[in-house]
Amino acid sequence: MEGKSLLFLCASDLHGFAPGAPGFGATPDALLLLGDLEWSAGRLVGMFPDIPVFGVPGNHDYSVDPFCGTPVENLHGRAVEFGGVRIGGLGGSLRYKPGDDFLFWDAEYREILRKMPPVDIFISHCPPAGLPWCDTPSEEAPWHGAHEGSAALAEYIYRMQPAVVLCGHLHLSAGKRMGKTLVRVVYGVEMFEYSCGLERVFQHKGGLSRADWASQPGPATGRAD
Repeated sequence: MEGKSLLFLCASDLHGFAPGAPGFGATPDALLLLGDLEWSAGRLVGMFPDIPVFGVPGNHDYSVDPFCGTPVENLHGRAVEFGGVRIGGLGGSLRYKPGDDFLFWDAEYREILRKMPPVDIFISHCPPAGLPWCDTPSEEAPWHGAHEGSAALAEYIYRMQPAVVLCGHLHLSAGKRMGKTLVRVVYGVEMFEYSCGLERVFQHKGGLSRADWASQPGPATGRAD
């Protein structure tokens, strides 16, 4: 796809709040949903009804219907090609308590990622270990920290070096390089452009935090961070 660019709208952790008008001045080529959207998934897709939607569940989403009835191609543990770009995904978070559908031990993530091929864009609800905003792992606690990063995902990043990893879960917006990979943590809705020629280029095109987008609650599920 040399010389061609794709525009993606990415959303994470809206937790059922109703986003306002997009306001980015362009229609994306695809939506990337990073989990914990709940009813917001349908509201976002309704704004762009004719474009592809790829996503992964968050730790507060249900395995039976993680996208609340919205047609989303679930990339948890798999990869697809879209417009010449390879996109892979990982849902849920590390297990920090009993129960819930999308909680994993890091060893489970490692087994999933062992089968993941190289990709250009990787979407994940859980962040990788090594980000300064993640909880510090405890050797004494029986569970992972609620916002602990995945060492297995960090290993995959350094091994495969995707151009960009888009993740959520931490309820903040920030970015950090891990080797050649840009890891972007999303909280709300962000637009970015991805170009792949002689060099893979990721350009941030602007974003709005969840507070900016949360004009009013959607059909509340009562599930918080």
